[in-house]
Amino acid sequence: MLNLALLIIGSTMTIITIVLAIKTSKSNSKSTKPRTIVKISAILSILVLSTSGLLTIHDHQQTASAKRETIKQQAKQKEQNDPKTTDSKAQITKVNKAIAVSLKEDQTDAKNPPFSDPRYAYPDKIKSIEYLGNKKLKVKVTDTFVSLSNEEKEKAINYAQDCAISGFIMSIKAVSGSDRNKGFYTTVKYGTTTQGHSTKESNRQYQWSQQ
Repeated sequence: MLNLALLIIGSTMTIITIVLAIKTSKSNSKSTKPRTIVKISAILSILVLSTSGLLTIHDHQQTASAKRETIKQQAKQKEQNDPKTTDSKAQITKVNKAIAVSLKEDQTDAKNPPFSDPRYAYPDKIKSIEYLGNKKLKVKVTDTFVSLSNEEKEKAINYAQDCAISGFIMSIKAVSGSDRNKGFYTTVKYGTTTQGHSTKESNRQYQWSQQ
């Protein structure tokens, strides 16, 4: 608003300066006073208009900066809330830190379970759980896992999925009950060998490699 007011004042002063200049040029008076007034008026007009221009440029820059920041925040918010959007590296790192803490706690409790819970039968079968982004997991397993029956392997990997989903919830966003049951697409590794992976029909069902 200030720059608009200065623009109006500057424009008005410019018009007045032009009128005075015309009158002075037509006047036969030898006095220098009218010419001095015109010069002062011209200088003031230039100063006021320059100030108005600088304020306008400043306001434009601030507005453009605010718009860029708004767009950036909206994009970030969409990334965090849209499950179809590939997760950022920062989000993946955050999820994996939460998963590692949760797995370590379960592995510690599994050695001396605080209460009876079937899930404590599986943490020691899991070496690591890595969230790859875009609802995908890589689970590395121990020697003990390899000798399990397919049914027990499925239970162990479903435990790993639940552990990963908990880390996902704590780090990125809530997961609906149906999405939690659906799980993440999971690849199971023993060293460099692929032991199995989720089937196309269900992330909670697995196709195991032939031993």
